[in-house]
Amino acid sequence: LRARVAGAGATAEDMEILEKNTDYHGCSGSDPFIKRFWAMLRSLTDEQRSDFLKFVWGRSRLPPRGEPWRQRFSIHAHGPEHHPTLLPVAHTCIFKLCLPRYDTPELMREKVLLAVQNCMSVDIDGAANEGAALVAWEVDEALAAAEEAVS
Repeated sequence: LRARVAGAGATAEDMEILEKNTDYHGCSGSDPFIKRFWAMLRSLTDEQRSDFLKFVWGRSRLPPRGEPWRQRFSIHAHGPEHHPTLLPVAHTCIFKLCLPRYDTPELMREKVLLAVQNCMSVDIDGAANEGAALVAWEVDEALAAAEEAVS
């Protein structure tokens, strides 16, 4: 019952629903890096997908099925072609993701998860976050250290 009420995470099926409710800017749903992005999201665990939703929307789950969406998700191509050092940038208030054009599935996964796992300061669902107290420069330092550890 708890899982039905609170949600057990975002499923691969939820990501298909999200994809159908997505607008693209500076790219299209048929671009290779966008196809890599959706494949990567489907390959994540339910918990990681919920964390992704918190990163881009401030909520851990999508609107209830069958209810109209007040705001569609948007993906904007971010940065120059094949820029491996850029991280995705989320704008939770407008449900927007600025996504670099990563050229491999591995790089896509690494950078998206790095951003999602280290920038969790917004959570409209009400869960307390360890990162909520970090100020912008501390987040930048944490990202730099995490990126250095991955390299």
